[in-house]
Amino acid sequence: MVPLSKQIADLITWTRALMVPLLVWLGLVSGPESLPIVVVIVIYNWTVDSIDGPLARKSLSFHETWIGRRDLEIDMFFSTGLLVYLTAAGFVSLPFTALYLFLWIVLFWWRGIIHTLGVFYQAPIYIWFVFIVLRDAPQFAWLLIAWVVLALTITWPKFPKILVPTFLSGVRNLFRKDQKTLGGNWKRGL
Repeated sequence: MVPLSKQIADLITWTRALMVPLLVWLGLVSGPESLPIVVVIVIYNWTVDSIDGPLARKSLSFHETWIGRRDLEIDMFFSTGLLVYLTAAGFVSLPFTALYLFLWIVLFWWRGIIHTLGVFYQAPIYIWFVFIVLRDAPQFAWLLIAWVVLALTITWPKFPKILVPTFLSGVRNLFRKDQKTLGGNWKRGL
């Protein structure tokens, strides 16, 4: 039987995946006017993403659930949904989005979906999003900035001592043949 903490973590992860159709719908129906709502959705996603992993690890059970094994893919799915929102709302051009997705699909096909590449895939999308919010809805940008500052404050000893070195190690190993250690090293650092 799956422990309750893992069941709750899985439910949280599922809610992050369910936000993607909402993002796409907002982009198609409401366009740029929905940007403040999307800021709240992104903050929700970031917050629960930082909670679901530790909650799942709180259980002493080593049983890994189907959705737990796909946390990176859910992260990437959400950021792709955000990119589709930005495109549908007119913030990013369709040819640029198509080229970005095509290049990443080729890279993932070549190297596989490994954590360091997954992070690199998501980073530009979130950077574009923050830039767009700063430019087009600056009154909501403080929410994003406050969240990042709070997250860094809460995780501070862990961030520079574990997460950054582990990520940099993953970058060094990115084009080495042994991809298994890359994903494992990153997850152990969390």
